[in-house]
Amino acid sequence: MPSYAYEKTAQTLVTELGHEIRTNDRTLPGSPDIFIPEKCLVVQVFGCFFHRHLDCPYCRTPARHIEHWAQKFKRTQDRDQHSKKALLQRGFRLLILWTCALDYGLADRLRPALAAFIQGDEFYKEIGRLDLLALARPTPDLGSAAE
Repeated sequence: MPSYAYEKTAQTLVTELGHEIRTNDRTLPGSPDIFIPEKCLVVQVFGCFFHRHLDCPYCRTPARHIEHWAQKFKRTQDRDQHSKKALLQRGFRLLILWTCALDYGLADRLRPALAAFIQGDEFYKEIGRLDLLALARPTPDLGSAAE
């Protein structure tokens, strides 16, 4: 899935939760993918490969041109750290949403985790595939079917 598709998926999830968003706001550090003004909250959708999501199967280093990739990854990580620090210093809440959480068909777990962070008071959190797998799977409401 192209990176833009991950961003669109995240935007859809946030708007389905009833929040108005701004996308790629250049007035904010790092031009965040999603900004929820009413919550003073920024959501960045990070690709696991380029942003180096550790312990993720998508975070691997190509066998060729290792020095080139190492420099590229370092620049990306430095830029991420600079944006994170600037956003938090300015009082924004920040959620890093790793693409692996959007790519594994885990929407039933991601939606409540996303809603909990948006409604909560944490200032910083990262959500990846392993974080979602650690959550209990929501049980279907059987209602009166058991009667």
